[in-house]
Amino acid sequence: MSQRVSGYERKPNEAYHTPHWVTRTLLPYIPEGVRVIWEPAAGTGQIAEVLREAGYRVITTDLERDFLDCIPLKCDAIITNPPYNLAVPFILRALTLVPFVVMLLRVDFDSAKTRAPLFDDRRFAGKIILRKRIKWFPGDSGPSDNHAWFVWDTRHVGPPNIAYAYPTKDGQDDRSAKASRRSKSREPAVGVRVRQQRLRRGVAQRRNADNDTMQEPRTRS
Repeated sequence: MSQRVSGYERKPNEAYHTPHWVTRTLLPYIPEGVRVIWEPAAGTGQIAEVLREAGYRVITTDLERDFLDCIPLKCDAIITNPPYNLAVPFILRALTLVPFVVMLLRVDFDSAKTRAPLFDDRRFAGKIILRKRIKWFPGDSGPSDNHAWFVWDTRHVGPPNIAYAYPTKDGQDDRSAKASRRSKSREPAVGVRVRQQRLRRGVAQRRNADNDTMQEPRTRS
């Protein structure tokens, strides 16, 4: 796949460290049963830091311990921003180890024909599209790529879902994360929000229909 111009110089080992707000957008979609998370491309630990703040136990490893060949660690989920040139092997490896896998990738990562088996897999639950571009490094250069969290969940049933995530203001993230964890159901992570949105729309439509019926003028017999 050809590389677009991102506005940044390429970094050794694809060392693009994930801003905290990006991980906070994922928190509401992590299933209730997840307790221990493995971050296998931890770098400076920014993803792990947010997950720990949200109450998860996080195991971190990085390139010095090759995720593709190492002895598996006991955990419930794998969440990471993988090196782009190793994204497919990372996904394939993770899917053999845990029931819940999340990877931060370019939003069109699922478009390549050669990657189709990853997304035809029934475990592919969908993607959470970031509505703000990630600024990887300080400076004047602006980002040109859009990103999404791609989610695989063994509990997922039905076609993949798409959700949209908006960054929250500083100081609100931890409270919203805790509230979301208290209110989670046992449904697949991405699908639950989509179904809630559909339910709210259905209720609103029924209320509008009832109001229209009540306001119809009576005809004289």
